[in-house]
Amino acid sequence: VAGEPISMIISRADAASVSAKVIYEGPVEAPIEEGQQIGVLRISAGQGDAREFPL
Repeated sequence: VAGEPISMIISRADAASVSAKVIYEGPVEAPIEEGQQIGVLRISAGQGDAREFPL
């Protein structure tokens, strides 16, 4: 779960090239505590415009 709302503004030209990838070192062991970061969500669009959000 992301700790904050996720949003990005992209051009219409880049809309078809949006991709998202979850990156983590696994396996993730239980229990997971609230607020504990276990990975990142990387969203990219267009020519290398990428943002990462903690998960």
